[in-house]
Amino acid sequence: MMERNSIDEQYKWDLSQIYRSNKEFEDDIALVKEKIGQFFKYENISYDENNLYELLELKMDTSRILNKLSTYTSLLCDQDTSINKNQELKERIANLESECVKATYFIDNSILKLDYKEIEEFYVKNNKLKDYEIYLKELFRYKEHTLSNKEEKLLAGLSKTFGNNYDTYELLKDSDLEFPSFYIDGKEYKLDGIKYGLYIEDENREIREKAFNNLYAIYKQYKNVFASLITSNIKEEEALAKIRNYDNAIEEALYHDDLTMQIHDNLVSVIREKLGVLHKYYGLKKKILNFDEL
Repeated sequence: MMERNSIDEQYKWDLSQIYRSNKEFEDDIALVKEKIGQFFKYENISYDENNLYELLELKMDTSRILNKLSTYTSLLCDQDTSINKNQELKERIANLESECVKATYFIDNSILKLDYKEIEEFYVKNNKLKDYEIYLKELFRYKEHTLSNKEEKLLAGLSKTFGNNYDTYELLKDSDLEFPSFYIDGKEYKLDGIKYGLYIEDENREIREKAFNNLYAIYKQYKNVFASLITSNIKEEEALAKIRNYDNAIEEALYHDDLTMQIHDNLVSVIREKLGVLHKYYGLKKKILNFDEL
C-alpha cells in the first residue's frame, strides 16, 4: 500500500480548511461543552415564541459545531485508520455527541406537548421562529413515534452503544485486512480497498478478474465475522424500530423519507417482474446462440 507521505500534496485532503490549528479544534470542543451546559434551563418550562426560538437556536448551533468536529475527525481517521491518535480524537467527539444527546433528550417531548396551532401563533408573534417551520412540522410528524421523557432519557443514555457493528466492520475492512498483490505480464498490482475500485473498472478483463478474486478471497476468510456483524446490526435496527412503535425496521427507514410500505412492496414487485423477463431473455439467447459456457 502506498504511504500517504509519498502522495503529492495536490491529491490530499486539505483539512486546514476545517481547522487551521489544534487550538481551533479544542476551542470548538470547549464551546460545545459550554452550550451543552445551557440546555438544562429549557427543561420543565412552558414554551412561548421567544424561549422556543432560543432553544432551537441553541440546539442548531450546537449541532452545527458538532457536525464540523465529527466531519474533521472522520476525515482525519480516513487518511490512515491505523493511527491510534486519530481514532482517539474521533472517540472524543463521539463521547461529546453522546453528552449532547443526553442533555437534549427532553426537547422533542417538551415541544410536542404543545398543539401545532400554538406553534403557528408563535410564528406570528416571533417571525424569526419561521426559520424552523420545516423542522417543527417534521417533528410533529414523528409525534406517534416519540417516547415518554423517561424512555427517551433511557435511550439517550444508550446512544453510544448503537452503531458499533458498522464501526467494527469499517475498522476491520480498512485497517486489519491485508490483500495480496497480483501479477500480470510481470507487473505487480498492489491491492487494497481503494485500488480495487480502480481495478474493477479497468479495460483489461484479467485485471478486473484478479482484483475481484483476490479481494473476495480475503473477505471469504472472515465471512462468519461479517455475518455476525450484519446480523447484530439487523437485530439492533429491528429492536429500535419496535421500541419506537414501527412494525419493523423497513417501515422506520421508509418513514424518514415519508414513504409507505405499499410503495416499497410495489417497487420490489416491479423489479422482480423485470428480472424475470431478463432471465427469460438471456435463457432464450443462450439457447439460440448455444453459449453453453455462459
